[in-house]
Amino acid sequence: PFLYARLLTLTGSDTTEQVFRRQTPLLRFALDSVILASSPLKKANAMLKGLDPILTADLLYVLKAMGHGDDIVLCDRNHPASTLAAKTTHGKLLTLFGADLKRAAEAVLSLFPLDTFVDEPVMRMKVVGNPNELVPIHHTMQEVVNKAEARPIKIGAYERFDFYDAAARSFAIVQTSDPGPYGCFIFRKGVI
Repeated sequence: PFLYARLLTLTGSDTTEQVFRRQTPLLRFALDSVILASSPLKKANAMLKGLDPILTADLLYVLKAMGHGDDIVLCDRNHPASTLAAKTTHGKLLTLFGADLKRAAEAVLSLFPLDTFVDEPVMRMKVVGNPNELVPIHHTMQEVVNKAEARPIKIGAYERFDFYDAAARSFAIVQTSDPGPYGCFIFRKGVI
């Protein structure tokens, strides 16, 4: 309530709708979190049955709009996501601020089938200077995708700038609050 009142003072607005329409996605996310946390309708507004509550309306739209063979990027906060997102099919950055990569991937993969027509339906960024090194998030993501698909999934790797090129050709980019490093993954959509 205090943050909400302060934001209203700063924006000069007296309605939540007016604040939402004028503010950045990060501020909208913060406002939404504050309003939902203090709302008596918290349970009704927080989720739909069977959907992970961190999945935003924009992200659900993108997941539905994607076709077989389309790629989506999940990345950490170090990735040049805003720059590359402008080049994607969706054209705008999606964010899951407050979620780390493990949590974001679990949510996305609860709805998103990985492609079974390719050997490596998930790609990661190679560590610069040591391309064979696996950092902790690489091991974590391997566990997440194996569990989501109930089978071993092969994760391929791109050199840094090749990864950026592939990310720019993707359908959309979703940036998380994960600190990284090298928390950059591309997921190819399959069919149900």
